[in-house]
Amino acid sequence: MNIGCDILYNKRLKNKSTRFIELILTNNEIKDYQKYGFKYLCCAFATKEAIMKCFSNTKELNFHDIEISISPDKCIKCLNYPNIIIDATYKKEYTIAFALSQK
Repeated sequence: MNIGCDILYNKRLKNKSTRFIELILTNNEIKDYQKYGFKYLCCAFATKEAIMKCFSNTKELNFHDIEISISPDKCIKCLNYPNIIIDATYKKEYTIAFALSQK
């Protein structure tokens, strides 16, 4: 079992360029970002960081290797690593995300 955690100071992502967002988010995630806004960007970034930390001993990942989705009932999930349990919480100044791999 592996655990990854990330805490993000949200202001780090304020006013980031389109190029930066394209480096972090997949095309599908960019559509969700346009729909949900800044909170989505913070949650996706922190969640991807937590997942990368979860796998730090087994493989190297980049941001586009991981695709995050938020369902209409606000559940967050990782589409291409369904065996990972993830959760993220956004507050005004910070976002925190956890990832738990059962392998």
